[in-house]
Amino acid sequence: MQFDHPIMQRLIIIFLCAFITSCSGQDNSSISKKSSQVNTATSFKKEIPTYKNGGVDLFYELKKQKEKQLNLDSLESGFDSLQIRIWYDYALLINRELIVIKRTNGKWSAEHYQMAVDWDAFKTTEVIKINKIKSVLPKSGWDNFFNKLLSFKIMTLPNMDDISGLEDNWTDGVTYNIEIATKKQYRFYGYHLPDKFQDKFWQAKNMTEILSLISTELRQ
Repeated sequence: MQFDHPIMQRLIIIFLCAFITSCSGQDNSSISKKSSQVNTATSFKKEIPTYKNGGVDLFYELKKQKEKQLNLDSLESGFDSLQIRIWYDYALLINRELIVIKRTNGKWSAEHYQMAVDWDAFKTTEVIKINKIKSVLPKSGWDNFFNKLLSFKIMTLPNMDDISGLEDNWTDGVTYNIEIATKKQYRFYGYHLPDKFQDKFWQAKNMTEILSLISTELRQ
């Protein structure tokens, strides 16, 4: 297990914060570009961040754990017609959140999950202890809300670690992971504290705008 990786540092800091008084710079050399797979028979594209050692993004693995415990269907084979999930991971807290946005059979729906978890940094497992689910509706209406999401490029934003020139030296704070599934595509990408980088990187600014919009419209 590579504890010098920036994502691992963010996750285990809850155990280390009592023993350290300062944080050093982080080594981003183990981050690789996105992993893309295309099924030539169906033209279905799958995109999941990976590390250079071949491992899959840790937040993706944690997402799969929570997904199973919440009895949510996997999106990795696609969804008819669109589903977007926004996962909130609070590094120093037990709290987790999930926003699920769906369009199926021409109808929109959304749910807000609020969770408390037992997090084991050494086994890299999360066990959900408390879960509250509430159906929500965008305050400005579905058309206006979704058009704004599209204007901020929620469907095509890159994974933060793939943005050239962006160096993330923060060891704690909130990480946001986005899952998107359509009939032809599955994507998973993440941003850590995008507001810290929004002045220099438009991608981080767009992510900040997306989170602000979702907070205003759906996190009621």
